[in-house]
Amino acid sequence: LACMTVMTLASGDLVAIIKLAMVNHQLALYMSIYTAVSYVAISAYMNLVKRFGGVAAVYIATARKAMTLVLSFLLFPKDFSWFYVAGATLVLGGLMVVSLYKQKRGKMQEAAKADLNQALGGGSELEALKDGVEPITERDLEAASHHDVSKR
Repeated sequence: LACMTVMTLASGDLVAIIKLAMVNHQLALYMSIYTAVSYVAISAYMNLVKRFGGVAAVYIATARKAMTLVLSFLLFPKDFSWFYVAGATLVLGGLMVVSLYKQKRGKMQEAAKADLNQALGGGSELEALKDGVEPITERDLEAASHHDVSKR
């Protein structure tokens, strides 16, 4: 914010808009309303992040954008094209594929952690190792399944 203020001051735009707002009271009113609404919106978003986490805040922001798109079609009628449906299907389908992949990967990592815990006998040895262990990837699991432990 400070950098933006300095840049607009250096370019002369800040002084010009303040002079214009002093002459045009309607502009000053619009700028004040915009500033107040922006403050409330940013504060609400930061409160969402604080209370529910970044992921939930991003979901809500995305839902807001989707609702804006739906309201745009309802309030400002336009010719309907099946390309809209195809685009929405591709976007939502892609999101679903990524989500399912992450769920599957998470379940595999949980199973691998449980196997590791069982192999180490649970307890303090595992707790000591936990912080230094990198997440287990699918390639690690595949390599471990092909490795014959009896040859050691």
